[in-house]
Amino acid sequence: MKYNVKIGDKEFEVEVEELGDSTFEVELNEKKVTLKMESLMKLPSKEEVKFTGSEVKSDVSGSVVKILVDEGEEVGKGQPLIVLEAMKMENEIVSPFTGTVGKILVSEGEKVDSGTVLIVITSGKIEPESKEAGTVLEAGAEIGAEEEGTPIMVEMGGVVTAILKSEGDEVSQGEPILVLEAMKMENPVDSPLTGVISKIMVNEGDKVAQGDILAYVK
Repeated sequence: MKYNVKIGDKEFEVEVEELGDSTFEVELNEKKVTLKMESLMKLPSKEEVKFTGSEVKSDVSGSVVKILVDEGEEVGKGQPLIVLEAMKMENEIVSPFTGTVGKILVSEGEKVDSGTVLIVITSGKIEPESKEAGTVLEAGAEIGAEEEGTPIMVEMGGVVTAILKSEGDEVSQGEPILVLEAMKMENPVDSPLTGVISKIMVNEGDKVAQGDILAYVK
């Protein structure tokens, strides 16, 4: 699988090929290096993956090179928040939605693992009309999320290879909803709660980026 990586003002094409046994061959500028998965990233387990709709997480292990925003600053969807260095390549971590930077949880120079929460995006809370309902939607969900339910968001960019559920299907917490391919590995995306699939936002074959909404469960 090929990736375009921007380092400073220069853009490079990086090709990653899976060799098996958690080993990958990485080619950059006609130079190849073989790496074990442990040195690239630590994929979060099903128990570690949490879709809160307000957390911006690292999708790879690396070091925080630069923090581009401040707490209290308003940000738009797709706006760069942090520059993360992994495998000597700088990658921008962008906001998956519009909101306000509520908390920055890392510092420049800090090393982080895959799945580490970097920033929390908030813009207040939306209270339901009936307080007896006892539900509060975290800000950061897309407009209309209150009606659709809880958004299931992409943790790592990739391609949707299979959709396992249909709108209206009942699902249990931890039950796979779709399969996402990233770095030639297929990863099931599980439901964060028990409920009903109210909306599926993607199709098989779609390319998705970190922070994109895949489906809603309510």
